[in-house]
Amino acid sequence: MAFLVVSCIHVYNKWFASTGNRHELVEYCVVCLSMVSNGEELRWLPMCHHCFHAHCIDAWLEVSPTCPICRVNVAPYRSFIISSMVSLAKRVGEWIENPLSSELTVAFCESFGFL
Repeated sequence: MAFLVVSCIHVYNKWFASTGNRHELVEYCVVCLSMVSNGEELRWLPMCHHCFHAHCIDAWLEVSPTCPICRVNVAPYRSFIISSMVSLAKRVGEWIENPLSSELTVAFCESFGFL
């Protein structure tokens, strides 16, 4: 289960984490207590918005499915990802059967960020 949770969480570098709308500058990784350097890979937990070195939080999540700062359960994000993937697969299947359906084409393009 931990692998699926980790594989669903995006990795960013420090520059992105410090410039995105919901991200704040990350100075330290609370898992290893080391400073975060420019260009290092960070993993941002979507449930609580905390950031860590990717390799540190990956190791942490192998042992505990919670954020090391606030203890929010990271596992519910897994079910959201799975349901989104199933929904997208159904839409793709419908589109393959009827590619001229404009509603399905728009939904497919929106899912991949083309619209």
